[in-house]
Amino acid sequence: MNAFIHHYFVHIIAVVTILSRVADVATTYLVTPRLKLEANAIARRLGWKYALATILIGFIPYYSVPMGIIVLTASLLVAASNASKIMMARVLGEDELAALNRRVLAATPLWPGLFYILLPAFLVGLLGAVMLLFYPTPDTWGYYFAYGVLVYAFVIVVWGPLRFLRAKARLGQMGG
Repeated sequence: MNAFIHHYFVHIIAVVTILSRVADVATTYLVTPRLKLEANAIARRLGWKYALATILIGFIPYYSVPMGIIVLTASLLVAASNASKIMMARVLGEDELAALNRRVLAATPLWPGLFYILLPAFLVGLLGAVMLLFYPTPDTWGYYFAYGVLVYAFVIVVWGPLRFLRAKARLGQMGG
């Protein structure tokens, strides 16, 4: 590591982690300005003030650089997922995209739907597990990047099925 990076390492990680949180919030806004499509029920309920406040998590490297790497990794993956939906959200609009999502939910049986929602979490989690094979100890940064990938997989496992099941219940289709 060159001297500059070594000297300012914590600050560099903090700046990139803050930027990853800003990317998450900004891409969320571009997809769902009224948070109608937000998977995180807490963020949806508490609104944009809460979402903006989560940027402060980006300062965590000043407390723990390894935790910062985990937050940085998970936040960039969330932002990338959000970014993959921007074009459709911008073309259709939030209301029409929400209506399309409802139509897809109504047409998707419960068990295949849960499988489809959990499949990306499994694949992302598998990537994190493979990374841990190569970086099995906390003395390497790869270990913490792997945990960031696993945290993102966990986020998918938690919020994806919760949102799906809540929506199916609203549609009165829990019978499967």
